Amino acid sequence: MRGRECPSTHHHPVPTGGTNVHVNRSNANWFKSTHSGGGQECVEVAHLAGGMVGVRDSKNPTGPALVFTPGEWDAFTAGVVGGTFIHS
Repeated sequence: MRGRECPSTHHHPVPTGGTNVHVNRSNANWFKSTHSGGGQECVEVAHLAGGMVGVRDSKNPTGPALVFTPGEWDAFTAGVVGGTFIHS
């Protein structure tokens, strides 16, 4: 996924795997997909320490973020590519 960087200066407890963990997002470089088209329904992604992946709402960059382990992120992106989340 390629995109533009959006720096963040926040450090928040973030839910992952059913528990709250502290993930330092202060040095995260957030980016949007080049396929986002600039609409209102965008998310931003950041690669975090330990291989974790952060996802946040682009309209609320100071709000909470979801954090995925590498395995969770791989499963999620495979589901997106494979059409798992398409609803008829």
